[in-house]
Amino acid sequence: MPFDTEDLRRAAASLARFRARAVSPHHERFSFPFFSGTYFTYRKIDVTRTVAIARAVSSNPSYLDVGCGYGDFLKRVREFLPAAAGIEKDAGIFYGLGVRKPDYITIADAHWISKKYDGIFVGWMEPGQDFRDPIAKHTDVIVTTLDQGLS
Repeated sequence: MPFDTEDLRRAAASLARFRARAVSPHHERFSFPFFSGTYFTYRKIDVTRTVAIARAVSSNPSYLDVGCGYGDFLKRVREFLPAAAGIEKDAGIFYGLGVRKPDYITIADAHWISKKYDGIFVGWMEPGQDFRDPIAKHTDVIVTTLDQGLS
């Protein structure tokens, strides 16, 4: 379910309180994954598998992360594929909280992808929503997740 801006502000305030009392910065990702990184970011094997899939298609692959959020997973992929890009539908996650949007993330709906990619990663779809078919027009390889993780 999408968050509204007020929900995000309350969550950001809760994260600030958590950080003020935290003994270790390594635990916030479990309580605040939306702000501090999904579990993908901290599982290097998921990053390296995704990169290996893209490189299996092309020696210099074009890569798109659909629904990339703040780009935490994308940032790790860009360590291996510097030209990797992301697309995020909800501008409010950046502008509503005053978070800087990286230049490599475009604010747009996934249905508006305008070029062909060697690989596209779809990490999250709202329940009942499945846009893999429209995305398939722009790639031969879609990497997505199930409840168990990378698939």
